[in-house]
Amino acid sequence: MPREKWDPFQDLLNIRNRFMELVDRSFREELLVEGVGHESWAPVADFYATEEGLVLELEIPGMNREDIEINFQGKQLIIRGYRTLTFAAGQATVHRMERRHGPFRRVLEIPMAVDANRIQARYTDGVLIVNLPYPGNTQEKKIPVASAEA
Repeated sequence: MPREKWDPFQDLLNIRNRFMELVDRSFREELLVEGVGHESWAPVADFYATEEGLVLELEIPGMNREDIEINFQGKQLIIRGYRTLTFAAGQATVHRMERRHGPFRRVLEIPMAVDANRIQARYTDGVLIVNLPYPGNTQEKKIPVASAEA
């Protein structure tokens, strides 16, 4: 009888996946039964710099634009929202629920100066894109030194 090759890495992945299923199930059941009084999840994001400024892309499909709130305070960009269930809690038998629902919050520390007055956001195809432009002209400029007589 041929012996199967043991793969310890695959065993660890299986344990991790099972653990995550148990954690997710317990939190989901708690949220569906008891409700939520605070932000319960944070959407995944990409945050990068371009020549014009910083860009945040946040995945939050299935939301209405009106349910998203964005604030810029000090050096933090704070995004809050609420994604509703597509079915009424207690009215359906859930067999699997992997998408997060309920209130969310994502806070990003902004690592450099940006022009708060020119921050723009758009929500397209389930992705929130926030552009944080750098202040003024970021190109170098040589400043001439005038004589005291002028």
